[in-house]
Amino acid sequence: MDAAAEALLPPCDPHDLELGLEFLLRSVDVLRVLQQQLLVLERLPLRYFAEFRAYLDTASGAQSAQFRRLTALFGNSHDQGSLYEAFAAAAEYHGRSVDEVCRRGVETGVLHRLAEGLVDLDNGYWHWKVAHLALVSKMIGEQSGTGGSSGVDFLARRVTRPFPELRRLRGKVHHA
Repeated sequence: MDAAAEALLPPCDPHDLELGLEFLLRSVDVLRVLQQQLLVLERLPLRYFAEFRAYLDTASGAQSAQFRRLTALFGNSHDQGSLYEAFAAAAEYHGRSVDEVCRRGVETGVLHRLAEGLVDLDNGYWHWKVAHLALVSKMIGEQSGTGGSSGVDFLARRVTRPFPELRRLRGKVHHA
C-alpha cells in the first residue's frame, strides 16, 4: 500500500498510475486472505481458540506499528489518510478532481479504475474489521481484549470505513 501511494504521487505518468493500481488490487487480495484467516479461526472449537489466544499475551492491534501505518494510509471516518491524498493529488496532476473522476466514471480511464480500487480496498478493510469483531465476539464474549481493552465494545467502536470523501462523492453520483 505504501508502494501504491508512492506510485500515485506527482509527477506520475500513466505507467505510474497503472503500477499504483496493480499494487492496490494486490492489497485488496491480501485483505481478502486476512479475512479468510479470521473465518478459519472462528471455526476453531472454543477450547483450542483459548489455547491459541494465550500466545497473544497482551498483544493488541492498536499497539502494532504495522496497524498504525495501515491507519495512516487508510485514514478513518474523519481523516482521509495518505493513500487517498495521493490519489487526489494524482487526479489533480492529470487535470481532474476526484469529484469529476466519480461523475465521469470510465471516461477518466485509469483514474476511475484507481477510485474503484480504493473502494474495493475500503470494502476489504471493512470486511476484515467486521470479521475480526465477529471472531472476538464469538470467542471471548464480554472478556477483556488482549491489550487490556474492553474487548468487543472497544473493537466495535473502531470498525470504521476509510476514504470518507471518496464514498461521499461516489454517493452523490448515485443520487443525482
